[in-house]
Amino acid sequence: MASLVIFWVLGLQERLPVDFLGTVAREPEIMMDRLHTNSSSSAPAPISPTNATFISPEELQLIKKVLKWPMPPTPVTTAEQATSPYTSSFTLLNPRTNYSVGDVISVLITARDALKNPKTYGGDFFQAKLFNTGLKASVYGEVVDHDNGTYTATFKLLWEGLAKVAIRMIHSSEAVEVLFRHREQDPDKVFFTGVFREGDVQENVVCNAQRSVRLLEGSPCCCEYKHPITGESWFCRKPSRLPCSAWVEHSAGGYQARLSTLESALLNRLSWSDSEWQRVIFSDESRFSLGGDAQRIRVWRHRGQHQDEWSVVTRPEDLVSFHLHPYRTICGSCVRMVKLHGMDYHRTPLGTSTAPYRDVSHVGKHINRYLPGDDITVNVSQHDLDLGMRVKCVPGLDTPTPAGFYMKDVWTSFMCHSQSFPTPAQISTCLKDKQVLMMGDSTLRQWFEYLLKVVPDRLSGLAILSIESKRARQMDRTDIVKEFAQEKGQEEGTFWALRIWAKTQPVGHIVNNIRLVWRAHGIPIRTSLTPQADIHLIASEVDALAGGQHSVVVFTIWAHFTTFPLATYLHRLAGIRRAVEALLRRAPQTVVLIKSANTGYKDIYGSDWLSWQLDCALRVMFRDLPVVIVDVWQMTSCHYSPDNIHPPQQVIRNEVDLFLSFVCPN
Repeated sequence: MASLVIFWVLGLQERLPVDFLGTVAREPEIMMDRLHTNSSSSAPAPISPTNATFISPEELQLIKKVLKWPMPPTPVTTAEQATSPYTSSFTLLNPRTNYSVGDVISVLITARDALKNPKTYGGDFFQAKLFNTGLKASVYGEVVDHDNGTYTATFKLLWEGLAKVAIRMIHSSEAVEVLFRHREQDPDKVFFTGVFREGDVQENVVCNAQRSVRLLEGSPCCCEYKHPITGESWFCRKPSRLPCSAWVEHSAGGYQARLSTLESALLNRLSWSDSEWQRVIFSDESRFSLGGDAQRIRVWRHRGQHQDEWSVVTRPEDLVSFHLHPYRTICGSCVRMVKLHGMDYHRTPLGTSTAPYRDVSHVGKHINRYLPGDDITVNVSQHDLDLGMRVKCVPGLDTPTPAGFYMKDVWTSFMCHSQSFPTPAQISTCLKDKQVLMMGDSTLRQWFEYLLKVVPDRLSGLAILSIESKRARQMDRTDIVKEFAQEKGQEEGTFWALRIWAKTQPVGHIVNNIRLVWRAHGIPIRTSLTPQADIHLIASEVDALAGGQHSVVVFTIWAHFTTFPLATYLHRLAGIRRAVEALLRRAPQTVVLIKSANTGYKDIYGSDWLSWQLDCALRVMFRDLPVVIVDVWQMTSCHYSPDNIHPPQQVIRNEVDLFLSFVCPN
């Protein structure tokens, strides 16, 4: 009997002080062997220098050095003073008549404000790529900031034929400063709801990862829940009638960033009030459903329109619909559920609305726009250059730039000898006798879903069975498998999901013996109403593993941390690192992989710049461990598909192939 068993479990204008990361080294020590509830507000004790979760001052300095970003020397007073993608430009340096595969070209980017004044300082966040649409070929370009308003983007020529340069300004330096400041000074711009219940008494209170000013407003503080392994704390306002031990469920609360008009303009955000943002949830973060009393309606926008004000139009009866703009192809995608002042947001295909659309050509000038520049296209001739990698895909390899390139939608890695796994049989052979634990956010769940879709549907002679029940049920068969799933009707909010594949074989004869588990990385996570007992941190799961030559651990953690101060993220990473170190000590043959961040965010609540910062910090903290960093940042940045926090299947297929190349390097 061949079987693939799959689990699915949810698991201000002041500058910041230069030592803003220093608080990480003073996080509370691990004092308990079980979840501890504390309603006091006393300061935590400092951790011991011998504690395995400690981040040394030297490491903090290295992280700060890697993440250092130039900020505007003086505040701007209007959006026109910020860098504009429409007046900025780029030109090819040292042009030649002939180019060959393997050559390197560079372009000079000149930043200007909206008034066409050259910028004299750096800090703009650009992304660059070289591409050929017909060949579905592309490669990531490295951008160097000269800190004087100019930048250099460098590309390697990797295919024969035409190669065109594209430079995109994700955020101006002025917008980056807004993102940086609000990340550190507004830790609860996203908040969460804790449900407390005993008997017939229920109270809903605000919760978050820090004991912040807004968390303390209007209610006694606080119930503090300290994790027994990582020492991290979770805070909820103290219920008026129930004890702290009555916390039973967790859910996303809302959004409450406090931006000025200028800050909103720099980030191209819709001018929604705090109370309106409190009723918004980025549902594509987790695809979890909201309860019937949430008073929100699911909205699916066309890719690339999650931040564009021009995609919102008002009909006379105050019914707002989304215009699927025919010309917009470039920018991020976040799905929102909204109910604002009684106006329901609906998905409306282009041309179906009878209401006229207003002129919105002036909107969206400042972020995520391609620079006009020169029409730089070079013709590359073939050269006898071997682009193949001979290095086996094993842990501990560095990520080069470029990390690889696309040709006909297939990614060739320069990190190691990557392989393709085009058939379910090849994937099954690779994963034979493996126990794979996946932990993270919905971008990693895409890998899980890809395997779920590709493996069973195309294996001949495969019987597909499923169990839909709250608790594990035993199948009345000789090939018994226990699984968990949430009840039907809660498909969008599934914490536990199940698919069972069984191929008929003699009783007791297991052909592939594959166990695949996905679990969310735990709070903070923006999701629908969920039992808090089902929310496990990555460190806890890793600590519970025996490990060994048949064990594979892959995790990602970044998308739900973009709204929090960097110190919060570093503390989480420190706990995970301690658990991974312990796992590799007791079972050094365990393969541990980390999926990097990918591109797709473009807002105060999640930006590519914020994601990039977290990704760089993660790479620093895991640099000395024998783990694999599966770099998908470059893979998503240079692909032709529209920006989306959840990349399309063409990209996911290549990500999974690279992942499997490390699982099965031979």
